[in-house]
Amino acid sequence: MTHDGDHAMSPEGDEIESLRRQARLAIALGRATDAAPLLRRILAVDPADLDSLKHLLSHEISVRRDFDSASELLQRGMRLGNPDACSVLAAQLVRLDPRRARLEPLVEAVLARTPDDAAYRLAAEALAGSGEAALRRAVEQLTTLRDLSVANELLKGVGDRPELMVAPLFPGSRLPLWIRFGTSDFNVAAQVLLEQHYSCVRKHPEVRSLIDAGANIGASSRWFAERHPHATILAIEPDESTIELLRRNVAHLPQVQVLQGGLWSHDARLSIRDGGDGQPWARVVTESPEGDLEAFSMESLLDLLPDRRCDVLKVDIEGAESVVFRDAARWIDAVRTVAIECHGPGEMAVVQQAIVPPMRLAGQQGEIMMFERA
Repeated sequence: MTHDGDHAMSPEGDEIESLRRQARLAIALGRATDAAPLLRRILAVDPADLDSLKHLLSHEISVRRDFDSASELLQRGMRLGNPDACSVLAAQLVRLDPRRARLEPLVEAVLARTPDDAAYRLAAEALAGSGEAALRRAVEQLTTLRDLSVANELLKGVGDRPELMVAPLFPGSRLPLWIRFGTSDFNVAAQVLLEQHYSCVRKHPEVRSLIDAGANIGASSRWFAERHPHATILAIEPDESTIELLRRNVAHLPQVQVLQGGLWSHDARLSIRDGGDGQPWARVVTESPEGDLEAFSMESLLDLLPDRRCDVLKVDIEGAESVVFRDAARWIDAVRTVAIECHGPGEMAVVQQAIVPPMRLAGQQGEIMMFERA
């Protein structure tokens, strides 16, 4: 029996939800090729599913590198009347059309829908190759998070983007957060501060210590500090240019100690290199006796925390999880909660084998999995 306000899902709806779950899992595991046929089946039934459309477009660009198929998907999205989403997707096509000959008509169609929109005017400046001065003037006209987000995505796709610093005021953040414009910084901050990716970590009043491994520009350290103002936080980041912003973004938080280096299975030296897409978050670290970065073991970090205990261990270290957790038996008893983003099924398997038990999966938000003591 159903009541007013209850909605019984049809068999077709059940099938679509099952397909969406399968596609999300495949994407989370980095299996874009497995996700693509699932996404196509979803869109055949629900062509207005923008999330599936965006994921499929990303597959066409990054895996198949098929401009014609990607542009067809983009035009389908435009017909749905969502120019915001389309402008973000259009920026990605620059990678497949560096001379922009085929891309410009598509973007012009988006711009025609909203000719007075500041973010799209910035898109026109970027695609026309107007240069840093023109882009800087266009950025200065952006006043909302929505405009910053759209323009940031567009500038990511343009090779001659300027390296700009902006300070958008994110909701719930008392002070401006500094980012590098036209990079992944905005996306990282949005995931933490807007989408609340770490909300799966329960707010225990007795939290006294946190390790933020892979602190990036400091959005996660600030998020944890606002929830746990009396906790000691170790913010660890290997990239030299990123740590400059990290220090600036947590300068008002005396409980946050910034450490330049990487989390590792043992104390060592590390080398850092670009992960392949040029974005600040995609740096890869490897162990090297001649490396100029310090590698911190969990044992060394615990020495810096009250009672050698870590109430929350946040880990987002771009594939080094398997290195850190392969000897977790040495330190896992000193950790109460682990919030981790695993960058592939191999890393996920190593982490789960290392900490389950004594911990159990207790929640997930986006790509963040939370493990707590059983």
